[in-house]
Amino acid sequence: MKKLLLRGSIAIWVLVVSVGAYSGILAHGDQVGADWGRNTDRVELYKCLDGAVATTDGEWINVAGATSMGLYVNGITTATVQMRGYIGDSGAAPASGTHGFQISTDITSDEGYVAMGANDNFTYFKCRVTAWTSGTVDANLVVSYR
Repeated sequence: MKKLLLRGSIAIWVLVVSVGAYSGILAHGDQVGADWGRNTDRVELYKCLDGAVATTDGEWINVAGATSMGLYVNGITTATVQMRGYIGDSGAAPASGTHGFQISTDITSDEGYVAMGANDNFTYFKCRVTAWTSGTVDANLVVSYR
């Protein structure tokens, strides 16, 4: 896993926008940043999808204990992205072919920022491209812990 440690108090939207510089060089599910915010909040940034140009099951990201999450999806021309959750042991991620349950509705156009609030106690999160015709799809997940 490639990891970039970000230092200082950096706004979440800056983290999300700046991750675009990593497009095409990371694997789905890689952590690309972490920072301690005000009031000792921990913020982590993950690249859920990195330049997806076909359907993909995605990779599970451990979000156990998260207090809020947000997703930024862009690059969709004609594609469908699903946000998926899974409840299970936080010690071993499920196989990528396991799909858990869908969170919210299908995403079929670029979404500026989808705030998810508390993670509803699920342990893992992933983005899955279920249909693709065109576009280069990126999805960045911001996870906050208090």
